[in-house]
Amino acid sequence: MTPRTAGGHQWPATAPDGPTVLVFLTGQQRFDNTGSPGSPLEPTAAGAAPGVAAAEPAATGAWPTSCDAEAAGYRLMRVLDLPTAANWRETIPPYTFDDTAGLSGGGDRVGYCLELTTEAGTTWVWASMEALSADPGDLGLPPRMEQARHQFVDDLTVASNVPGVQQIEDGSGWVEMWPHQYDATGSGQVPGASEITRDADDAVPWANGYGSFQVHAFADAGDAGGPQAADAPAATPVLAVNAFTTAGPQTMDLGIGAGPREIPDWTSAQNAGDYTARRLTFYARPSLVRVDAAPISRQVVPRPGRTATSVSVPVSGVATDPAVTAVELRTTRDGRQTIQRATVPPAAPRFSFTVSLPVALTSTDLELVALTAGGDGNRVGRAVDVVAGDVIIVQGRSNAQKGRQPNSTSSEADRSRWVLTEVSGALQRKGRSAGTAALGGVGFGGDARGGLLTEPYVAAVPGPLLDRGLVENGGHFIGPEQEPYV
Repeated sequence: MTPRTAGGHQWPATAPDGPTVLVFLTGQQRFDNTGSPGSPLEPTAAGAAPGVAAAEPAATGAWPTSCDAEAAGYRLMRVLDLPTAANWRETIPPYTFDDTAGLSGGGDRVGYCLELTTEAGTTWVWASMEALSADPGDLGLPPRMEQARHQFVDDLTVASNVPGVQQIEDGSGWVEMWPHQYDATGSGQVPGASEITRDADDAVPWANGYGSFQVHAFADAGDAGGPQAADAPAATPVLAVNAFTTAGPQTMDLGIGAGPREIPDWTSAQNAGDYTARRLTFYARPSLVRVDAAPISRQVVPRPGRTATSVSVPVSGVATDPAVTAVELRTTRDGRQTIQRATVPPAAPRFSFTVSLPVALTSTDLELVALTAGGDGNRVGRAVDVVAGDVIIVQGRSNAQKGRQPNSTSSEADRSRWVLTEVSGALQRKGRSAGTAALGGVGFGGDARGGLLTEPYVAAVPGPLLDRGLVENGGHFIGPEQEPYV
């Protein structure tokens, strides 16, 4: 398997009804039940908005916010004073401050601070998480459809002065960030989400013209692996800035924490005029190391052959900050942790580790920690719920599903952490949900579907129109007549 490299993300897309898909994995299975793979997103060009002078690099304190304590160690990237209404479709918003061009070494975490002011005072919320993109220019409101984000986030931190907003460290969440219109029918990946009310899991058609910038936290946010139970409580909104690409334009929807019952994610609240000041500030934490190869969260690593009982996965990179003296890889499996350490003097800053993943009903969490001369440890990367095994996709036509006959969809009893069967028109990677262009459905073959579960980047690979079943194992074609091994 090609090792996953740092810096790329891909978001699948909504697709029309297609063939029935059954996915079975020996070891662990990853399945998403709506949509199909979309094309990789191109990086956004960094730089200041038109008409805004390029800013000099500034410390966080140069633009004080209510989140300064939480933002310690982060670099201020952008400041956006929100108007009551805006249509920034295909247009970079007019940031008051923009230093995205100054983060030459990249960032390993991002932070958002939303402040809403009335005569009674200022309410605020801070949300920080793993970096969603390697390009600092992506840090901001997404005005273009190819910038959509609809996915799990790990290592989530939340702080706020609003009653009812859960304070979180090392948690997990879900983000919905796009310029699109959207509706309540979601991806099915967020337990407890409604298909009637817009909330933490909504569907994104290929149509620009509303806008969502939302962060949600899972109720069991202390579990970095995310919710495992199908009946777990829905994710709770942390912050929301909506309606920034509407024609008109329409008054924006702003919120901290959960909104009213009928609009938990604040969609259509049109309440921006209730505040005398509205500011959204973006931060990045400068990277101490550059990771060149490593697995990522919820990745399935296919074994090279049917008799292999383990898979070796590389983790490598280079220390980019001279203050880093050593790098540790901390591997946790079944409650037991092992630590590998590499010394990285300035003359030899590269590090390299190898992790052995068992082909078994177990998952592995990995943490990369940079150590400085003062003894401080900074977590610079994490991958949770990584597994090794076989991905087997059986694809064929289902007249029962086509006719929506009884029992044509899976029941809750069919759900398992290790094996999941579903009826769906297409397949998505877990943690990456409905996105943009519909590249799947009929004509999207099992070779691409298997690759979607196992590889870091998935190209738009058109498959043949299938009139018979296809079995796909671990990203390698088996063929319709061969018996798959399990």
